[in-house]
Amino acid sequence: MIDRLWNTIVTAGWDEPEASRERFQRIRSSNVPALWGMRAAVQLANQIGMERIERRHRQMADCHFEEMVQRGAKILDVARSALRCAIASVKRCADSSTT
Repeated sequence: MIDRLWNTIVTAGWDEPEASRERFQRIRSSNVPALWGMRAAVQLANQIGMERIERRHRQMADCHFEEMVQRGAKILDVARSALRCAIASVKRCADSSTT
């Protein structure tokens, strides 16, 4: 798995597969702003609440589906919102007269 992981630390040798796990331990030029940003994003998500975020994502996906079906699209995802998250995949039907 190590060769498929993307390193968040950019320094000499960060992209050398032969360095194996050592390339994740080099901290000369770590991306501190990105790490602090990730920390802040996790804190905000925890303040909002994951249940509330999930509920909003499902509402947005449902709205997207409704609008796209009205325009003649075919739903490619699981139709029941309880079984999917915020990803809404649709296919444009060739016989659709609306855009």
